[in-house]
Amino acid sequence: MREAPNTQQTLGIMSIFLDARRFTRCLRYVTIGSLLALCWAPAAHANAQPLTGEQISELITGNALQGSFSARVLVMYFNPNGKIVATLRNSPDSGTWWIKGDEYCHKFVRLFGGMERCYQWHPPASEDGRYILKSSSAFKGKDIRGKITQGNPGGY
Repeated sequence: MREAPNTQQTLGIMSIFLDARRFTRCLRYVTIGSLLALCWAPAAHANAQPLTGEQISELITGNALQGSFSARVLVMYFNPNGKIVATLRNSPDSGTWWIKGDEYCHKFVRLFGGMERCYQWHPPASEDGRYILKSSSAFKGKDIRGKITQGNPGGY
């Protein structure tokens, strides 16, 4: 004949079950909280103010941007005299660059359709140090992303 479980055993099993449910619920909230934190981090950066024209000029004059445009390797050197030299997908080109208000603008002979393009510079979103250049021209182009390298590493 089978014995009926005593009250102590029943409470012990129920306690383990309730603890497991609490743990699962807690884990669910921690997971949701973590996901929300990840989602809010880029959003917080998206609200970061773009650089001013003076900040852009100080950052890029005599330096190079090494990064990407449309999933292609892009290197641009910003000569202090207003000339710009760039290589996009191993295709070199030259042109001019200038600051207009709080925007950086450039015009190349061939790259970017040979059209004047202006961009707002946004500070790096993370520790990778990559700036985001968002097109502010009438023709909305893709973003340029890249790090600033001191000097002229490409020897342009």
